[in-house]
Amino acid sequence: MHAETPQPSRLECPRCAYAVAATAQLADAGSEPRIVCSECGLASNLEELARGAACPPWLIESSAGRHGVVVRFLRTVTRAFAPHRFWSAVRLAAPISWRGIVAYLVGLALTLHLCAAAAIMPIVLHQRNYAPATGSHIPDLALVAVLPLCPMRADDILMSAAQGNPNRSVDGAVLWRFATSAVRVTIARDKLLFEFVPQHWSATGPYAMKQPSPFVLSGTSFLESDRNLLRAQRWLGVVLAVAAFPVVACALLALLPGSLRRAKLRRSHLLRGCVYACAFAPIALALNAAAQWIGVTAEVASTGMRDTLQFVAIALMLAIPIGAVAFSVIHLDAFCTRYLVLPRGRSIAIMLNCVVLLAAIVVGIGLSNA
Repeated sequence: MHAETPQPSRLECPRCAYAVAATAQLADAGSEPRIVCSECGLASNLEELARGAACPPWLIESSAGRHGVVVRFLRTVTRAFAPHRFWSAVRLAAPISWRGIVAYLVGLALTLHLCAAAAIMPIVLHQRNYAPATGSHIPDLALVAVLPLCPMRADDILMSAAQGNPNRSVDGAVLWRFATSAVRVTIARDKLLFEFVPQHWSATGPYAMKQPSPFVLSGTSFLESDRNLLRAQRWLGVVLAVAAFPVVACALLALLPGSLRRAKLRRSHLLRGCVYACAFAPIALALNAAAQWIGVTAEVASTGMRDTLQFVAIALMLAIPIGAVAFSVIHLDAFCTRYLVLPRGRSIAIMLNCVVLLAAIVVGIGLSNA
């Protein structure tokens, strides 16, 4: 008689969480190394299912890695750009580490913030060309640091930075007003109301009046430097929306269990796929920042060089949507076929990417018409 090995009180299918303890006992009695889930059809290794799979040491979710969290974050991000190798190394039976997921998202948020600040910086430096030689950069640099954190209240932050001196000279009151305003609009979500700083034709700073008809939004007059900063910040939102293409396509897998019996999935797998699908977002913002720097350089370049630089800047911006679609196609294909091992996984990945692409085209056309 075959000696039964100790089995946990509850064994679950790593893909759909269906109880497979009875199937595991039958397989163990018959010396079968693999079992097949009767619910979703996934074939699993019995030994791996009983003891659980380990994450690769380079993955940020791994607790066995010798490197610190920063190194594992960088290695995870870089390896995520090769989705087939990435999802071949990560096993379904490996439990999700919430601490690792949170650390990855925090590192990703910091990286995105640095890339967003780098994209806004050329606009600020270009506007400083109008400032006097004795002007200080501190309010502008503080604005660059805070602006990506306040996407919905940028106008209030800009008016707070402009309060007091058209040339943005620095004193304790200006810095205190800026810091408290940033906290209020970010945390308390208060609506800040500031009186408009009077402008004169003789002013020489970036807040000097340059247009006879200033840009008007909600009864508040904005000057050209603020207008350019708001445009750059809104463009950051567009770039992030395009970079979210792989995440949306991966999230649509949640719709499959209602229509495909063999596609029942744990929510933790969908979360893991969506989190690592964010790997393209820093690349998108970095391409945007490079295009902004090249675009500003083209304005002061010679005529022959200007056309070349503008062409490069346009090519970098076009690489963002093309790269997002390409990364989404490869990532979702690897996620469905290598990690989830779904039946007809490649067809499912292509279908979901087509759905998201068509939805993005419709939304883009609607917004352009509006």
